[in-house]
Amino acid sequence: MTTNIFAATAPAYWAANLPAVPLYANSKTPAVPEWSRYCKEFPDASTQYSWLAVHAKGNIGLTLGPLSGVVVLDIDIDSSLSAFIQTRLQDYITWIRCGAKGKALAFKYAGEKPFRLYGERGTLICELLSEGQQVVLAPSIHPLTQKPYIENYPLYEAELKTLPEGIDEIINDLIIKYEEAFGSI
Repeated sequence: MTTNIFAATAPAYWAANLPAVPLYANSKTPAVPEWSRYCKEFPDASTQYSWLAVHAKGNIGLTLGPLSGVVVLDIDIDSSLSAFIQTRLQDYITWIRCGAKGKALAFKYAGEKPFRLYGERGTLICELLSEGQQVVLAPSIHPLTQKPYIENYPLYEAELKTLPEGIDEIINDLIIKYEEAFGSI
């Protein structure tokens, strides 16, 4: 496992025109102020060089939305409901990242707005991360488990598909059906 996570991985993302940003070590928090501007503006060579020098040992994140062309469905539970949602989306999923629980699934950005969906008991089930947000990339170290995030392959190699229209309603209906069958979450 590399200790220079950001320095070792960011250049490949930049080469693929994906706006990777440094996160604090063992954290999900961006290490640079005004990081969300990189949802619309690519970091220039000078900024990249500075980040590699100053944040070499930090985690790595990817800003989401129009510039990266990526949105992420973050399923925030580790249960059969997660598998139920993934089964419904199996024809659209090409990239999966795992952390402490649940999964992050990347898709091609098509103007989707962020949303959050909750179970009947108020438990956050999933959220769509989009413009103005970022996702932690592997092999960053998860702040709670202190273990690396894992992915099926680097996001810059993924051929992402677009989510079906009305994905929030589709997933909300799945949550309702699941809770009717197995009880409230």
